[in-house]
Amino acid sequence: MELQIKPICRKKGIAMKTLAGKLGITRQALDKRILNNPKWSSLNEIAEAINVDVMELIKPNEGFVHFYNGEQWMGICRKD
Repeated sequence: MELQIKPICRKKGIAMKTLAGKLGITRQALDKRILNNPKWSSLNEIAEAINVDVMELIKPNEGFVHFYNGEQWMGICRKD
């Protein structure tokens, strides 16, 4: 599973160090969580901290994309 945490944080202007602080962990601990097959509970915590749906953190499979209505995430759909 490929995660989209860093790109989403960049888009929202949230530094990874800031995200780590919101989670009450170090930047190094955050990197470990992201790189080492994170638990669903960890993904939920990260999603809540950056105010996104947890599914938005996961890169869709080939042939699919995240669908947005303006800034609002609407889900994953097939590419046209």
